[in-house]
Amino acid sequence: MTSVTGGAKRLALGDLDRDGHLDMVIGGRQSAKTDYGLFILRGDGKGGWTELHNTNLPATGLPPIWGIALGDVNGDGLLDMAVSTGTLPVQRQANEPLPRMQVWLNRYPKDSPAPSH
Repeated sequence: MTSVTGGAKRLALGDLDRDGHLDMVIGGRQSAKTDYGLFILRGDGKGGWTELHNTNLPATGLPPIWGIALGDVNGDGLLDMAVSTGTLPVQRQANEPLPRMQVWLNRYPKDSPAPSH
């Protein structure tokens, strides 16, 4: 995966687009000199992965990622993601934010109907 040459640190697997194949959410860095970001690879069910672009997820700007969890938070049939981020308490500077958890809701494109449940 060319976008995460700085290293993939966390990942979660789940069917994000309901096509019956596992997809991958990766938390990592674009280089050793950048902040962390989130990236999605779509699985084809045969061992192939395609990196998705323009996902509206931050590709940089996040502190270290400690965990990624997938689940249908809002009950719409799509997997959403919760991501915990932050620095270690002993490394945290006084002006840095405390560790936090962020939730991204997976949304259908406006021109595509939601699947029936």
